[in-house]
Amino acid sequence: MGVDCKGGFFQRPERVVLIALAGMFCGLGSALLGGDFKLTVPGIPFPVFETISIFTIPLAILAVFTNVTAFTRLREAKEAIELKERREAGLR
Repeated sequence: MGVDCKGGFFQRPERVVLIALAGMFCGLGSALLGGDFKLTVPGIPFPVFETISIFTIPLAILAVFTNVTAFTRLREAKEAIELKERREAGLR
């Protein structure tokens, strides 16, 4: 369609770096805390923090911002296509 969609907040390099850092810190946390570490609060039926949370919390952030990037790119592509169509209509 002749439109570039390269904008956005979380592009591929940022996603790769975030996953790599989260994986490394999860491995370090597992070595330091133990693989089965769980932080519980009385009255809450599930652990509020586990070792794997070091990896899953950044993944949740990644999921949100990746979708924000996708919607931003869609909006920008729509605007660019509309602008392109207006220019072509003006030339006729």
